[in-house]
Amino acid sequence: MLVTALLTVTVLSGCAESASFTVDRVKAEAVVARAARQVDVRARAVRCPDDVEGRKGVTFTCTITGRDGTSARVSGEVTDEKDNGTIFVNAPLVNVSQVEGDMVAFLRKQVGSSVKVRCPEVVLARKGKQFICGATATRGRTADVRATIDKVSGDDSTAAAKAAARRGTPIFDIGVDFKVIPTG
Repeated sequence: MLVTALLTVTVLSGCAESASFTVDRVKAEAVVARAARQVDVRARAVRCPDDVEGRKGVTFTCTITGRDGTSARVSGEVTDEKDNGTIFVNAPLVNVSQVEGDMVAFLRKQVGSSVKVRCPEVVLARKGKQFICGATATRGRTADVRATIDKVSGDDSTAAAKAAARRGTPIFDIGVDFKVIPTG
């Protein structure tokens, strides 16, 4: 199973302050939120630091929090000092809605009835990362489903990621394997 896992976004952000600028926190948060929405991440909040120096190569970390309280840290980098500055946001987030849909299809075949699946809302795409999703069949049977990211493929070089951001295309796919753990 392959799902989109990495979204990169490049935008203009910042405010001029003589010869330098500071990254506009609100705009940076909006970029991260947009990146999350593009892979159906259900975000409640995004927090980026204030006063990030707008000098090329400066990096910063933002935290994205899902409506269920799960969170992940994503990175940003100032890539251009011209005009108002360009920032690059690397948000390797799992498209959880797609994972849930794949689990529903798999479990429906196993139990022969309708199934609902709910996974954590914010999951970083890292090989070996595990997360637990809850599944409930229409007959009331429940199970936990342990999902493991068993493959992250693609070109992870910064240059390739930035080029993909300019094209508006993700450059990674992930493989997710899952195991059903009956709970009731």
